Amino acid sequence: MGMHTSRGRRLVVSSPDEMSCVPHRGGTGERLFLLNHFITVAGGRRLDAGKVNVRDRVLDRAHRCETQRGRPVNFIAVDCRTIGAARGAVDMLKAERVAHRSADEVAVGRP
Repeated sequence: MGMHTSRGRRLVVSSPDEMSCVPHRGGTGERLFLLNHFITVAGGRRLDAGKVNVRDRVLDRAHRCETQRGRPVNFIAVDCRTIGAARGAVDMLKAERVAHRSADEVAVGRP
């Protein structure tokens, strides 16, 4: 199976080391940034999800891609969401953004 870009190229990720921040479908000028964080070979195996849905792995990749792409990740797509701690990574990203917003409000003198 695998995913296809709008140009028909197959996006194959067969190991966690092959995950990158390179833009695929949607390009770079869109408002939303969906981070596909899953292995595409074999159509989403539970064993693969256990390797990539680790909280720190998801969080590190989201931070890396946000830095490389210069925009915040809006959505993170994973396979087998009940395996691993991808939800913990999303919760941490939300907490970081709330803290960052609060710091910005204090810096400009907002109550």
